[in-house]
Parts: sequence; C-alpha cells; structure tokens
Amino acid sequence: MGLFDFFSGGGESVTVKELQEILKEKNPKNKFIDVRTKQEFKQGHIDGFINIPLSDLSDTLTRVPKNKTIYLICASGARSASAQRLLQKHDRKAVNIRGGMMAFSRL
Repeated sequence: MGLFDFFSGGGESVTVKELQEILKEKNPKNKFIDVRTKQEFKQGHIDGFINIPLSDLSDTLTRVPKNKTIYLICASGARSASAQRLLQKHDRKAVNIRGGMMAFSRL
C-alpha cells in the first residue's frame, strides 16, 4: 500500500471538482457524510451533507445504509479516509473526497 492509498482509505476517491458534479446529479443512491466534529460542521458545511463525527461513526453504523454510495469528507481527507476504511469493513461502499473541505473552499 502506497502513501496515497493509505491516506485515501485504500479505496475509491474523488476530487472536489468531481464532487460538485455528483452533487448536481441529486442521485438518491448517494449519501453524503461529513465526519468532522459538530463544531467544525456548524462553522460551515456543504449543503446535502449530514454530520456524523468520526468519533461517533462506529456507534452509528445503522444510520449508514448498505445500499447507497457513501461520500465522506472532513477537513483535509485524513479522517474521511479513516471513516472509509471503517465503513468498508462493514460492507458499505464508501468514497473519500480528496483534500476535504480545505480543497473545497478553494473552488
């Protein structure tokens, strides 16, 4: 596993530009989760994302459907990569958003 694979969760990832297009599709088979803290989420988030902090994710897996593609974001991509690994272990299709909110804010 290379360094990029480690930080990307070892699975599928998209850029923030690709995320913009995915959000425009409004596909009901997609779910969007922001794994930052509640305080970070309140300071600003992307419309359509729900907040499940990484620290709460393993206790709230029932809120994460198995039949949808889960797009994950955090501040930089590290926590969402951890969330991606956790969800993949529990049979969820999870996609990490590379660069996180820092990259999104530069669009």
